[in-house]
Amino acid sequence: MNSGHGVPSLYKLKNNYKKIDNISDVEDSILGKEVVVIYKYNNKLFGNWHQDVLYQGILSNKPGNSSLHHDKYIWLKDDKQNKLRFIRKTRFSANLELFILN
Repeated sequence: MNSGHGVPSLYKLKNNYKKIDNISDVEDSILGKEVVVIYKYNNKLFGNWHQDVLYQGILSNKPGNSSLHHDKYIWLKDDKQNKLRFIRKTRFSANLELFILN
């Protein structure tokens, strides 16, 4: 797994983060916690299954006047780039995984 500056390594991910198996379990009770979204490639790369950190941030509330509903999206606050991002919950399948800091 590629882990750049500030991105948790695979070892830290396995030991310090918990995988969220059912994405519909993401609710208001876990807002404010750090999460990492991993993208797993379908094909092997150089004989290995390859995965990259797609997003890393803090789970947050949706913006005040947004028409994008919290039950359909996961909102992430990226402090490094000072942006608020969202991911549609339906995108989480075999390729995307969500990990939350213990």
